Amino acid sequence: MFRNKWLKDDSGFSLIEVVLAVAILALVALPIINYFTYSSLQAIEGRDRQCATTAAENVVEELSSYSNYTQIRDLTATPDPAGPASSAAPVWQKSSPKPGESPDPQSDYLERPVTVDGFDYVAKVQVQYGVYKSGTKAIVAGEKVGSGTGDLRSPKYNSYNIPSPSEVYAPSNAVAVEDDELDTALSELFTTLSASAPGTSGAIADRDAIRAGLTRVIHIDIDYKDIEKKEYAVHVYYRYEYSGHTVDVTLEKAEIPINQFKGVFLFYNPLVTDKEEKVIMNIASNIPCSEDQRVSDETIVNDMEFYFAVQGTVDKTKYKLDIAAGTATGAKFFANDIMLTSVTGNLQEGSDPGDKMHSFVGRKQKERIGRILVDIYDTAGKKAGEVVAHMETTMAE
Repeated sequence: MFRNKWLKDDSGFSLIEVVLAVAILALVALPIINYFTYSSLQAIEGRDRQCATTAAENVVEELSSYSNYTQIRDLTATPDPAGPASSAAPVWQKSSPKPGESPDPQSDYLERPVTVDGFDYVAKVQVQYGVYKSGTKAIVAGEKVGSGTGDLRSPKYNSYNIPSPSEVYAPSNAVAVEDDELDTALSELFTTLSASAPGTSGAIADRDAIRAGLTRVIHIDIDYKDIEKKEYAVHVYYRYEYSGHTVDVTLEKAEIPINQFKGVFLFYNPLVTDKEEKVIMNIASNIPCSEDQRVSDETIVNDMEFYFAVQGTVDKTKYKLDIAAGTATGAKFFANDIMLTSVTGNLQEGSDPGDKMHSFVGRKQKERIGRILVDIYDTAGKKAGEVVAHMETTMAE
């Protein structure tokens, strides 16, 4: 009977029951709605960050394709209306440091609009010039503190010109490389002294004693090959001496057309490491020295180049080459950071302040790009005017 009554009861839920049911549903649904809302906002913000990072990467990649300050400064130069390029304003504009920062005289400041996937930004860039060294040390004259902790910038000698093998071993050069010339000289002197010793038991010097008392002069002779004067004959050799005996040992003989000859490279081992060695130049007197003596297209003496590359370690404060240049005083002489006396050449600063050493590695101060710092600013929304991405790259060698 009770069951039938319940089945016939169609009065429905009371208002209190409905309110309670809605409240329970709201309590359950609200966290779910908040979760999806938060996830959507995070996704949008993450996409914004990713786009800002992509914008920074694109700017770094673009500017890294340049290698010197002239190219960077040309980006903000308005093209000549009369020239072939459009006279429209350049995409990159000159900018200024961040608020509160002093301008760096060795930097350029640029900015431009950047758009990635519909997000609009402004890229502000600081391009610093110079050589960067990692680590912390005392600041010395000519160096400035970079933006990074422990980074020092010094633009001195940041451009190098090193002769390539193809330049050295060009057909226009005579290349002399020391091999076993010292052993050859010691053997000849030992044989000569043994043959000249009185009797079979005479007191003669051994090889070590000969080596200890040996002296050497480097000779470079240049003359015409023959009377036709179409080729230069270049002879590079050592003249060893011990106890009144001399031995000449050839390193290189070359014949080069007079209108192609450029110079001589000598790769040699030092006989002594803390003293002076001597070089004697013997250039034929009938080879023209200066431009006013030139009578054909041949290489004149003043255009010839002589490179001395010592192989091995020497005391560069004591070791030097004394060049007896003769008629070649106007030629160009180079070395791998050792002192050459009595001649001019490519002088570079040595290890001590004020010291000068000759070098065939050309080193100059050049405003080469050292570091690029990129800040990406948002242009809309709550973060308008804020940095939303930062990236930098070091381009020092």
